[in-house]
Amino acid sequence: MNNKSSGKTPILIVARDMYPPFRVDVTILFSKYLKKYLKIDWLMRHDASKPGTKVSDGDETYYIIGRNGIRGKLDAVIQHLKVVYRIFRKDYAIVQCRDTFLLASLYSIASRLSGVPFVYWMSYPMEEGYLLRAGTAFAKRRYAGALVRWIIGTVGRLSLYYIALPIAHHIFVQSDQMKNDLLAEGLRADKITPVPMGVDTDSFSPAQCEPAADAFYAGREAILYLGSLDLARQMNIPAAGVAKALKSRPNAIFVMIGRASQPERDLVAEEFGDLSSRIFFLEQMPLLQALSHVRRAGVCLAPYPASKKMLASATPTKLVEYLAMGRRVVANRHPDQSAVIAGAGLGLLSDFTIDGFSQSILQALDLGEPTALEMTRAREWIRENRDYFTLSEKIAPIYAKTANSNGVKKRWNN
Repeated sequence: MNNKSSGKTPILIVARDMYPPFRVDVTILFSKYLKKYLKIDWLMRHDASKPGTKVSDGDETYYIIGRNGIRGKLDAVIQHLKVVYRIFRKDYAIVQCRDTFLLASLYSIASRLSGVPFVYWMSYPMEEGYLLRAGTAFAKRRYAGALVRWIIGTVGRLSLYYIALPIAHHIFVQSDQMKNDLLAEGLRADKITPVPMGVDTDSFSPAQCEPAADAFYAGREAILYLGSLDLARQMNIPAAGVAKALKSRPNAIFVMIGRASQPERDLVAEEFGDLSSRIFFLEQMPLLQALSHVRRAGVCLAPYPASKKMLASATPTKLVEYLAMGRRVVANRHPDQSAVIAGAGLGLLSDFTIDGFSQSILQALDLGEPTALEMTRAREWIRENRDYFTLSEKIAPIYAKTANSNGVKKRWNN
């Protein structure tokens, strides 16, 4: 993977992400590991209603475009046109779109016309999300919003499945299930690579922190959930399962860590009734502090609904983070979570029901503290299959092969 000036392959990544990025498959996979091989120009968004800016950070450059107000929208158009010009000028060896399902057709056509390989990164089936929300809005008779979402989802689907993905030299997806979904759309298996959400095992290590010693833990068994209380995740169901388990374990408490609105907290608290004094809501906190609570937990909870297509194709991160910390986990049956538990052990699978969560939580508490062998097996499996360094070494050769596709005029390597 050679570039005349830096020895790295120049790549443009047009991302749906907001600047500064926070998703770990950007900040860790790309900005920590893959930048050893790639010289990345990012095109990202921000909420300001003013012209965007350019930020350089070593071998990464961020072109940040506005999206609000007239000035922001005009700037977005100008920035996209400038980037397309650079594609035709062959400044890049690869052009990649990341979840930009509407813009993907524009960039895939520009790449085809200029002879530059095009790659699509699908971390989430965005078009399906819009169509699902459109259906929900139609059911609630919110016709204006429903129609807008339906149009975006439908046009996005046409953009992806009839233009961008057929043109793409390679497609990265989040899971084996997502790959199967694309195969069902008629795409070739040999150009689709699953790249699951992972974990940076250097950052998620039991040796980095001591178990939390907050007073409410004293002498008690702790069930812990770390993450969003987003209503779409149906947290009322696992919460009701925890409440039922607490009735059988008078010495147990439930600790929830993460940003949540008051209505979301109220929805969870309703399931506990007179047991509400045994719930402890903690605000979002620095990573090491949060991991100290994970270390203290007897059972970590990893609920993730699999009832919708886009949820079934996800690779939830909390499960692998808990396992990297050597903790016992209760996770519901889900294509990816089931595969992770089968490989790493140290977890119990339940149905996404109140009784399913309750029974599995009680069973996990009865098993007690994981043995050294259990923790070692889990961490080794995570390191071999979900560590971002390992994933980057798997992906790098694919980028090298793509950059050297036949027929590509490598102005960047002259």
